[in-house]
Amino acid sequence: MLALSCGCNSSKFEFAEVRGRVVLDGKPVSEAKVVFMPTTINEDGESGPYSQGLTDSDGRYELTTQDEHARSGAVVGRHRVVVSTKQAHLAEGVMDREIIDVPESIPRKYTHYRETPLVFEVPTGGADDADFSLESPGR
Repeated sequence: MLALSCGCNSSKFEFAEVRGRVVLDGKPVSEAKVVFMPTTINEDGESGPYSQGLTDSDGRYELTTQDEHARSGAVVGRHRVVVSTKQAHLAEGVMDREIIDVPESIPRKYTHYRETPLVFEVPTGGADDADFSLESPGR
């Protein structure tokens, strides 16, 4: 989906725990990757590491930073958010670890960094309500 690296020292950033829920047309989205990409820049011109989580069967997720520390949460500040179900899964019981390509079930506007309308401001105290209600085209 995305291969992002901030090239930054993550100790320069404040982090907070983030949890939420994703629904599409009112129904929970399971096995979706939720990616928070910081847009706030610090005094050194850095935005900090991105964070991601995977939704469960009820559409709930918790974020973990995608840096060498893999800590719970996300950088405090504004984020652009991408949601996608397109993931490579390993086929069960296959000796050569065959990869199965899962089709995308999320509308394109939510799956691409430049197009996504989803934003979230991570507060200092963290958030349990980073919820996103997505809609299919024409709804």
